[in-house]
Amino acid sequence: MILAVVAGLPLLFGCADTDKLRREKSLLENQLQVCDKERSRLSERCGLLEAQVGTLEAELKKSKAKERDLNELLAKLQQAQQERESQLKELQALVRDMGGMSVESRPEGDYIVIENAILFAAGKTELSDPARKTLDSTVIAYLKKHPDQLARIDGHTDGVPIQHSNWQDNYHLGAMRALSVMKYLASKGIPAERMYIVGFGPNRPLVKPAKPTADTPKNRRVEILIVPKAHKSIEQILDEFK
Repeated sequence: MILAVVAGLPLLFGCADTDKLRREKSLLENQLQVCDKERSRLSERCGLLEAQVGTLEAELKKSKAKERDLNELLAKLQQAQQERESQLKELQALVRDMGGMSVESRPEGDYIVIENAILFAAGKTELSDPARKTLDSTVIAYLKKHPDQLARIDGHTDGVPIQHSNWQDNYHLGAMRALSVMKYLASKGIPAERMYIVGFGPNRPLVKPAKPTADTPKNRRVEILIVPKAHKSIEQILDEFK
């Protein structure tokens, strides 16, 4: 009997080892499943991070492009501002000693303002001899020096009704006076395609009249807007950037 017990000991210990191995295997399999789940979670997290990195890189690229656009806009604005300042100084120097003339800088550009009293007789559209000499030494001299620029010639009147002339109304009179100035500039060598006219009549008074039909000499004038041809205005540059 003793021999039978001794003979069965290896078999008994073999079964115990097998169970232990099975338990260890099951434990390892569970750990492997946990690792697989963690790997899947980390892989998913990595994918999200990669997507975020891609989004950030795209935003960074856009930001750099925006920065380049802003720098380009700033350079254009600085150039336009420098050109405007230079033009304004030159125009002011031209009319400095000219009675009845001035220069005004407005958002759309610089204007040479000429009182009608030094250009036309009352109710007339023919330029006087002194007016021609004045235009020769100012407007014509400037436009010949700057062949890349256009001129818009605006005719303005006050609101006094037309009574003693054949003009239909103040709009007609203002437009015809602007046309007379344009024709004279053309006769002195300024190409017609560089000029155009506008008849504002009494619609843009420099001085607000006491009543719409009041006699207001300062509102009777011709204004010449110097329009840059090659370079855009500050307002145009900003509009394009929007």
